[in-house]
Amino acid sequence: ASLIIPRLYLSNLFTARDGIQLKHLGITHVLSVMEEEPKVPQDMGLQTLHVPIRDEVGADLLAYLEDTTEWIKVALTENDTNKVLVHCLVGMSRSATVVCAYVLATTNLSPSETIDFVVSRRCVVAPNTGFRKQL
Repeated sequence: ASLIIPRLYLSNLFTARDGIQLKHLGITHVLSVMEEEPKVPQDMGLQTLHVPIRDEVGADLLAYLEDTTEWIKVALTENDTNKVLVHCLVGMSRSATVVCAYVLATTNLSPSETIDFVVSRRCVVAPNTGFRKQL
């Protein structure tokens, strides 16, 4: 998992399924951005949100970005010990776009600066061209 900003992590599916890793990081909220709802550990009291989206250039992620940004914002403001993990399969395009949208909405960075910032925190980040345009 890569720490993008304080208390906001970006990862792949394997981390999201790993209860030991989630506990070690102190994760309280998991936002899943992939077609099928993943099986995250059920015994940890995690708050979860599933956004069923394909990693395709034509996929309409924009329709979800306002809701995902608000969900992350609420999670991080309702308790200063909450930590959010956003993931897709690889942690490269779909989940990275969701994290970029949150950073974009809560900073003064431009869309391209936001992508560069998130890439600087997780080098595999590469939102597909359709998602980049939606930002």
